[in-house]
Amino acid sequence: MAILWNLPRLARDRSFNATSLAEVTGLPLTLVEGWLQQRLMPPLTAHELDRLCQALNCQPGDLLVAEAPETVLACEGEQTCLDSLLDAKLHIFHEEMNGHLTRMQIQVSDEAIADGDPISSGT
Repeated sequence: MAILWNLPRLARDRSFNATSLAEVTGLPLTLVEGWLQQRLMPPLTAHELDRLCQALNCQPGDLLVAEAPETVLACEGEQTCLDSLLDAKLHIFHEEMNGHLTRMQIQVSDEAIADGDPISSGT
């Protein structure tokens, strides 16, 4: 199980950049900048976690997302890893739905042919 770091998304959703988050938490800017660039959970002290949660008005669990290792994707450009993960899951869902629809179309077509429907059977 990979623990993905949700801080970049939470900070963005709450309109924080590295500088403003460092100011609100009282944590060093270099530390906050590093955290905002990570996709896997970094080591944190209880104090740091508490400061982040207070600043972002969230629970510790909101900062973490557990995913199976095979679903953890490399980030590209400005897109966060969680966005990449969501895109991958939506793609998988889309492919599964296409498969279901195809099977349903085949089933309906087979039933029409069995019923002797000349429009559906093409005769």
